Amino acid sequence: MGKICTFFCQEDVSLDTEPLVEKQIRKLINDKNVDTFWIGGDGWFDIYVSGILQKLKQEYPYIKIILIVANPRQLEFQENKFPFDDFKYPEEVKSVPLEKAVFVRNYYMATNTDYIIRERRKTIKVIKITSFCKKRFSNYNKMLY
Repeated sequence: MGKICTFFCQEDVSLDTEPLVEKQIRKLINDKNVDTFWIGGDGWFDIYVSGILQKLKQEYPYIKIILIVANPRQLEFQENKFPFDDFKYPEEVKSVPLEKAVFVRNYYMATNTDYIIRERRKTIKVIKITSFCKKRFSNYNKMLY
């Protein structure tokens, strides 16, 4: 089984970053054995990423796009906006109030992936998730309770 990459963006993304994201995705597929990509389905960055991944599926038909939902109602309208191969509704997300669901979903994605591609201020950064990173994310999760 290959590795997982997920995506995060803190603000609206410009079209200028699309080639940068594609380049990083290709590197992860070719060099790091990444074959599964998680998207959250919220915002423009997810739309861009979904489009890039759909294009790359022509070249790498074995990659999988998984929608990680914060609310099962996302499934009612997301498939047309974000084509995906499968979805996951994590148990951790099911057990929290709706107003905390996106935060808990993002925490789940960040701590259960191998790589994060993050867009911030029009720069693209790949973060390899280590135990140190997971510990940092767990400190954010404590704010929920």
